[in-house]
Amino acid sequence: MTLPISRHDREHQSYTLNNDDEVAQRVIIGHPQGNYLSLGGIYYDAVEFDYPDDVTEVLTYYKGGVSGEVVVQVTVVYEDKNKRRLKSLSRA
Repeated sequence: MTLPISRHDREHQSYTLNNDDEVAQRVIIGHPQGNYLSLGGIYYDAVEFDYPDDVTEVLTYYKGGVSGEVVVQVTVVYEDKNKRRLKSLSRA
């Protein structure tokens, strides 16, 4: 698979290639004022959402922006692409 043709998408890293050279969409959310948010006592200021395939979502939480320290990573795997039933949920 190849990355989208749109130069805008490539330049703004909306898409990336995962370890299997498959296209994965990348979404990044950061706190606009640089303040830390909390997830169960874990403080972060940016979240990156990766969708490596139709049934998997990987949420990576950072402290210090997306180039900072990874504080936790959550992987959600669904039964099928409808995403109505969870197959597994893990935290690293």
